[in-house]
Amino acid sequence: MDVRELARGSRVALLVPGSTAYAELVVALLRRGVFPVLMDVKLTARDRADLLAELQPALVVTEQAQLENLLAAVPDDPASPPLGRPIHLTSGTTGRPEGVFSGLLEREETDTLVAEERDRVLGEVGGVEDIAVFGVADDRWGQRVCAAVVGTVDDATLQDLVERPH
Repeated sequence: MDVRELARGSRVALLVPGSTAYAELVVALLRRGVFPVLMDVKLTARDRADLLAELQPALVVTEQAQLENLLAAVPDDPASPPLGRPIHLTSGTTGRPEGVFSGLLEREETDTLVAEERDRVLGEVGGVEDIAVFGVADDRWGQRVCAAVVGTVDDATLQDLVERPH
């Protein structure tokens, strides 16, 4: 698929382990208004198929090389705010995984979202000024959480932030 075919509102399912490239791709996609679907690589084949059918992503990324190629093809504009949040999967009250989609945001809404997330993260970090939410790491319970890096925070620091008690 040509990256230019990923229109605003498109979805990209990410079925690869978290990494710095993963977090960077999540941010770059969100800045274009494309919604990454953060999927657990340990999903059963049935759950994976059901979720993909329900969420209808334009692209499914299943290999690290595919993720890195997509990242190289998606121009990132650090001046642009994310136009939404990633689509997370939750079992909700049904016990069956389903996607949580917050929708495409307008510029005024994105400014508010970024400010809220930055304040929340900085309140937990204290003193680190070049971090914002919108990425992926494992918390101490093995859950995928969104807390990506923008700037100079390395993987170890991000993992440390995620593992802190909240």
